[in-house]
Amino acid sequence: MFYILDKLLRKWLRIEKQEISSPVGKHILKWGTRIFIALSFLFIIIFNENIILFKVSIILCLVMQSSFQAFIEWKYLTNSREYIHTIIISVLGLIYAILIFSLIN
Repeated sequence: MFYILDKLLRKWLRIEKQEISSPVGKHILKWGTRIFIALSFLFIIIFNENIILFKVSIILCLVMQSSFQAFIEWKYLTNSREYIHTIIISVLGLIYAILIFSLIN
C-alpha cells in the first residue's frame, strides 16, 4: 500500500528519489537511524508490561526518526524537495500506526 502511495505522491509532487551524497550527511543519517532503532528496542524491553506506554513510545520513536530524516534531507539535499515527501509519508504512516494501535486493545 505504501509503495503505491509513494509512487503516486512522487508523481503528483514531481519529486525524484534522491539519496544523500554527502559523506557527512550519510554518516549522520546512518548513526541517527541506529540510535532510533536502539531506542525503539529499549522501549520495547522497558514498556512491554504497560501497553499504553509501549504504544506511545513506539509512536514517539517513529515521529522522532522521521523528523530527523526529513531534517537531514532538508539540510544535505540541495535543490530537492525530498524532505516534503518524507514528511507526508511519515504523517500518513503515523495515522496508520495510530489506527492499528487503536484497533489492538
